Amino acid sequence: MAAECPPDVVNTAPCGFEGAEKKIEVEFKQEGALSEQGLRLIPQEKWQEILDVIKCQVVSKTSNEHFDSYVLSESSLFVYPLKVVLKTCGTTITLLCLEPLLKMAKELAGLEPDFFWYARKNFQFPDKQIFPHTGFDDEVDMMNKFFNGHAYVIGPRTGEHWHLYVCDMKDRDHVGDDQTLEVMMTELDPVVMQQFYRNDNFVSAKDTTMKSGIANLLPGSITDEIMFNPCGYSVNGIKDQYYFTIHITPEPHCSYVSFETNAPKESYTALIHNVLEVFKPNKFTVTLFADAGASCGPSTYTAYEPKAIERQGFQLKYKSFSEFDGTYDLHLCHFQRRATATR
Repeated sequence: MAAECPPDVVNTAPCGFEGAEKKIEVEFKQEGALSEQGLRLIPQEKWQEILDVIKCQVVSKTSNEHFDSYVLSESSLFVYPLKVVLKTCGTTITLLCLEPLLKMAKELAGLEPDFFWYARKNFQFPDKQIFPHTGFDDEVDMMNKFFNGHAYVIGPRTGEHWHLYVCDMKDRDHVGDDQTLEVMMTELDPVVMQQFYRNDNFVSAKDTTMKSGIANLLPGSITDEIMFNPCGYSVNGIKDQYYFTIHITPEPHCSYVSFETNAPKESYTALIHNVLEVFKPNKFTVTLFADAGASCGPSTYTAYEPKAIERQGFQLKYKSFSEFDGTYDLHLCHFQRRATATR
């Protein structure tokens, strides 16, 4: 069911809204689970108690036989039996969820973590963030209270870069098949962004999903969308055990769009092409994280073609390839539209 913006969910930020999300992913061991439903046993009101801590709320929920998808007032939450993905934007205090989340998983579902991931792009308005998101060192200190992980900064610290913290507690012989693509876009085409305002042309969030081209990115997905007041848009799409999620901040001085999916593909070149055609950014970063057993593997290095993206009028500014313990890897590229290229 599509969500319309409730009266108290208003997207306003006089100095600019921080679109860049903070994302955590926690995977849990099967051993000790009280039920095959795992985390899905936990009722929505308990998830809302955790979200209250980090300062956001559930707007709507969709589910299928595989997982639960929540659209939040600031981005998204996905709950699988043995995995939770939480992605929040603005000034949410995402890492404050760790203590109550781990406690709730243990007490209500009998689960212990065996993998943790935290990632975010550099903020546009870092001085507006609330501790511990006041700096990556503060974030790492917070996560080190719960995990013995490793911290990374990928890309130039004086430009567009990506922060990552990983703690892998799985057996070394474990070979997973997960893969996640993210496209983080800035300096969006202002004409395209006009679709994501509640102006005289606004009909419904569902109508915006269809007319903007978003519905065609991963056809067959069940979408749950919201248009904020006076502007901004979020959508979760679910299909089988996979999701996609898009979050849009359309204001010209802080425009930002993120696209993410865990849908498996041998190549993401066509999907990235279509995302860029829909949103027409000036700059964007692509990250692709994949386990060794993923269908785009065994290496993410060949899972999309930077040269094909350059033919759309972009210049590759830098790329990075990282392999973690030989069991999963990360491919990151940052692009900028050529000065002579048209959108």
